[in-house]
Amino acid sequence: MTIELFVLPDQSGLYPRRVLIYLAEKSLLQSPNIVITPTSKAPESASRQLPSSLPILSLGTNRYIRQSIPIIEYFEDLCDAGTEEIAGIARPTMRGHTSEERARTREILELVDEATVHFELACRKGSAMFSLLEKQDTAASRCAFASCRKSLEVIEGHYKQDERLSTSISSTDNMLDRVNMVDCVLFALLQFSIQLYSRDLAEGLPTLKLFYEIFRKRDSAKFGEHTFPRELKMLASHFIKESTSSFGSVLAALDVAFIYISVLGYFILKPVILLKQKFI
Repeated sequence: MTIELFVLPDQSGLYPRRVLIYLAEKSLLQSPNIVITPTSKAPESASRQLPSSLPILSLGTNRYIRQSIPIIEYFEDLCDAGTEEIAGIARPTMRGHTSEERARTREILELVDEATVHFELACRKGSAMFSLLEKQDTAASRCAFASCRKSLEVIEGHYKQDERLSTSISSTDNMLDRVNMVDCVLFALLQFSIQLYSRDLAEGLPTLKLFYEIFRKRDSAKFGEHTFPRELKMLASHFIKESTSSFGSVLAALDVAFIYISVLGYFILKPVILLKQKFI
């Protein structure tokens, strides 16, 4: 049985990197039964059935799984059942061995997913990158960031009780020798928020900060390493200032306009700069 996974090129997206980090930790990336196809859009056959975004897992003709968590769960089910060839090379369960462990994994996983949804909303309503795509609402962005923080604070409490993180950072070589599904999904969020939006979501949460510093050294973390264009980061990392006055709103709009002018100016001048470097 051959399975095809469609992801964004260069592992740039948040949700595709969840799956890629998981597959790396599960030791499934080298499986001949899993084909990873970089693409900028969903397969046409999948989009005809339902509106689709990446990642998408193709199980055969017109059979797709369209969300990152169900894709990860699907691989866990295959490996736990032990009936497919990939189970022979996979690491042991990443959900837990007992009913309580599996329930705890799902509990924290839902919290991470909740934090991710709130973070996305905060960015869509507050980041300059989306200002030309939809109406911005700085109050909604602030509230969404607050909700994201609340979820992360609960996750911080769970990780404080995690024995893998009970030692100091100086002796962490084997601290995460039992990586689970939650670790992969959580790290993807923390890494992506820093890379594109310059937002350290673990700031002020020492246990999550420790987790991030440990996990980023793992080989699997390299699948999330992506250098976004400087101009894109300029837009993404600029969050529109909240204002209660019309004058303040105008100033905030001007800030965004100047950033777009800077970005457009760079692209206009870039060919000239390249020619100068080539001939001078």
